[in-house]
Amino acid sequence: MGSAVDDAKKLGRWMVTPPQRNPIASAWKYPIGFFFKLLGVAGTILGILSIFLVIFIIITVIGSGTGQYWATQAADYASEVPLVGGIFRNIYAWYPAIKNPEELVVLQQELRWKSTIDKNVGNDHLGLKITNFYAIQNVYDLVIGDEYYDGEVNALAYIDVESLMEESIVSFECGEKKGKIIGEADPPGPIEISDLTTNSFVVECIYQGEDFELDKPLTTYTLKFKANYISNSLAYLSIYTMEHDTLQTLLDQYNQDRSIIFGIVGNKDSQLDEETGFVGSTYTAGPVKLNLKAVYNQPFTEKGPSNNKDYYKIYLNIGRNVNWEGVLKEIKNVYFYTYEGVELNEGEYFEYIEDDEDGFMKYRLGESYLEELNSRCFDEEEGVFDIDCWKGSAIEVPVEIGIYDVSSDLGKTYIKAEVEYLYQAYETDVISFAKVG
Repeated sequence: MGSAVDDAKKLGRWMVTPPQRNPIASAWKYPIGFFFKLLGVAGTILGILSIFLVIFIIITVIGSGTGQYWATQAADYASEVPLVGGIFRNIYAWYPAIKNPEELVVLQQELRWKSTIDKNVGNDHLGLKITNFYAIQNVYDLVIGDEYYDGEVNALAYIDVESLMEESIVSFECGEKKGKIIGEADPPGPIEISDLTTNSFVVECIYQGEDFELDKPLTTYTLKFKANYISNSLAYLSIYTMEHDTLQTLLDQYNQDRSIIFGIVGNKDSQLDEETGFVGSTYTAGPVKLNLKAVYNQPFTEKGPSNNKDYYKIYLNIGRNVNWEGVLKEIKNVYFYTYEGVELNEGEYFEYIEDDEDGFMKYRLGESYLEELNSRCFDEEEGVFDIDCWKGSAIEVPVEIGIYDVSSDLGKTYIKAEVEYLYQAYETDVISFAKVG
């Protein structure tokens, strides 16, 4: 029996040189192969996702009720797929425009006005802040026998202000805590500021030394700088609607579980409690907090809360931001806006003005009710709103809305509100006049 070497020789393989690897080709072979495999996997995922998207659109276009619910539930899961989930979420957000081209116009309008409010929910720069106020000299030395200070007393105020109003006005007052001494402000104001940008000012307060009574060896005064500004606060509330009989059928079918109904909404609403159906409002930052509070849970129907075609009540609350320094001096105007599908019961409170550029019907609170609103917490002696009164729900306007043009699908529209106000921020610093020797 021959050896393995002899067997190899007989087969003619002994002298065959094994193939040599090209080190450069070997370096590229595996990464390129892996890359093409990765492309294949991605293509497969995108293909499956595209098929699902087509099915989803068909269901949402022709379907309603539970069909839409399960389609949107599946869409929510698909939007979380790594790598491609973000792409799907963007497509999915625009699907109402695919279902109905008229929705594209609504979506574009929503993106404009709604984004203004959304972007300024946490904008701490809204409003006016006096970042610093100080007397250039805190102690003035005099001699015994001087009846007054022969010179000027100067102080500087640094201000930052930002507003959403196109024509916001700022004015300044240089005074003293007891109100006995009035100085001059430079610049004197009023000053019109640009909207949506932070405007910064340095204001000098100039007092005449002869205005300070110096009847003691040591006399102390508290200088008080005030900045008055007209600004606004904005808010909106999402209104979900559904035809009454369809809503009742779904609630009966799913044991009053509203989360099934709201599951039809593709993009989640952070202000919506799907289990209870209560929706909170979204409002801009600043010293005055404007809040739209709904009494009833949603969806709203054409038959109203008591199934008798009556109105849903909303409270427009003008509250105080407790983290903000200053006082409210006057409520200048209150506006309420309704969009398609919502009607306002004007009653004795509101009057229609116009349709605004975003397609909302704009209403203004009547003069008589505005005067009554300003008197609720106003302190006549101080000339400002009493803080303890204002921090509650005293400044509140009841609003009644009705719903029309509903369907068996879950619909969504909006109401919004605006308050224009005169606010005052202030800071103080202490100076002393000392008579020596």
